[in-house]
Amino acid sequence: MWPLAIRVGLVTGIVTGVGVTINPYIEYYADNLPQRWLGVFGIALILCGFALQSLQYWLALFDVRLA
Repeated sequence: MWPLAIRVGLVTGIVTGVGVTINPYIEYYADNLPQRWLGVFGIALILCGFALQSLQYWLALFDVRLA
């Protein structure tokens, strides 16, 4: 039980540390993007969301088995 708890704690700490280190650079980049590029990125995210949401229906329609 302890090795699992230590592993989970280490992974959580490392991911948090990397995220805290990289996050200011991502925010600076996003704040300095032109509005047009930011709009294009937002539309791309919306289209990716629609595609992921409809994926389950396409798999059922074409009778794709995953397992």
